[in-house]
Amino acid sequence: MKHKSEPTVIFEDEYLLAINKPPGWVTNRADSAVGPTCQDWAEKYFQNDLQWQASYQQDEVFRSRSGFAHRLDKDTSGVLLIAKSDKSLKSLMSAFKNRQMQKTYLALAHGCPKSTKGIISAAIIRHPRNRERFSVSVAGRPSQTHFEVLTQLNEINLDQLLKNSLGEKELSPQERKQAIKLYEDGFSLLQLQPKTGRTHQIRVHLQFIHHPIVGDQRYVGRKRGRIDYLWCQRQWLHAFKLEMDSPFGTQKNYSITAPVADDLKFVWQKLTQSALHRRNYKNDIFVE
Repeated sequence: MKHKSEPTVIFEDEYLLAINKPPGWVTNRADSAVGPTCQDWAEKYFQNDLQWQASYQQDEVFRSRSGFAHRLDKDTSGVLLIAKSDKSLKSLMSAFKNRQMQKTYLALAHGCPKSTKGIISAAIIRHPRNRERFSVSVAGRPSQTHFEVLTQLNEINLDQLLKNSLGEKELSPQERKQAIKLYEDGFSLLQLQPKTGRTHQIRVHLQFIHHPIVGDQRYVGRKRGRIDYLWCQRQWLHAFKLEMDSPFGTQKNYSITAPVADDLKFVWQKLTQSALHRRNYKNDIFVE
């Protein structure tokens, strides 16, 4: 699926700019990056901003990041913060490092955790045989993710779910039997708050508890990933909200929310229409 939309501004003041990053956009430039980058977008957006340009010219760290205080995976949408000066960048990076920033994500996962609320504590390390993946290991860095189940969907009508899907692929009897088996535990919409900031943390932690993210081709497994791709062409993961006390020495607090991307809303609508049973544990965070 091609994503043509550009980042949209959702908040701005004298210290920072918050954007809603669309899927398919890499945060920072890299030799391996393919497609548009948010860094290029930011440099164009701030081309006439004297404060931002001064920091870009004078501060090497600011220039290398173009003011971005953190990153999101290419196919993850949601809130990204861009500092408007080198001083603001240092303050934001410190807030992330010292866990003064509360991050809230939404994810659509396979199955449903046994508990409606919980904490996943599992150390994460780069995969020894695949440098593009991460995995849980006692040798890794301590990592912690809080989760809460918002909605649970069960007894999925596979024909309804795959209707008008990518290429309108016809499943063979064997593939259909396999898909029904893979989807028999239903799905759950989760709210997640990572307390550490490891690369791929939410994706790895959900795979670790056997509830991988729908459409996450890197962690969902080859067989399930093939079926997921028919109706969800990227990982259903959205950086929904960032909250923090002001790190800039002011009394102002921040709570910045990014509306859920249209493609994720479409997938959610398709899934809910195909589910026979739905149970809401909390329904005020995500509006269909």
